[in-house]
Amino acid sequence: IGTILVPAILYLSGASFMFGWAKPVPIYVREVMRNGGYKGAINVSLAGIYYNFTLALIASTILRYVNFEAVSSMFELFLVYFVFQTLIYNVVLGIFNLYPIPPLDGSHALSYFASWNRWEGIVRFYNTIQRYGMVILILLIATPLSSYFFAPIASLIKILLP
Repeated sequence: IGTILVPAILYLSGASFMFGWAKPVPIYVREVMRNGGYKGAINVSLAGIYYNFTLALIASTILRYVNFEAVSSMFELFLVYFVFQTLIYNVVLGIFNLYPIPPLDGSHALSYFASWNRWEGIVRFYNTIQRYGMVILILLIATPLSSYFFAPIASLIKILLP
């Protein structure tokens, strides 16, 4: 639903933004811990974020080498726009998922890091707020705090754009 249906409906309705979601990839934490320990668990938690930032850097590099004055056909314009959108979406997803709010990846990485360092208070805190994570996210996004929440995204996009 969130990967195909919702974006398709938004596109067909002429929405000025696209939104969707994906089903989380199941991981077997015991297996990760057995093979890689806490470092492995932290890296698995941050893998999607690494990927987002890598794609954003690739898109930024491509845009730096585009001669915008030479873009003449609709296909070329589409390609440039696609690369631009790739940069924007991946910066947004990368930074957004870094926030240490459950269920975002940053919270999992911080929780594993806290467990690794035996910071039991932080681990207990995350275990307590885990069930309220979506409510916390919605409140942060739907309030004036959202300007602080999204400021790092705008800053990184300004750095990466040519």
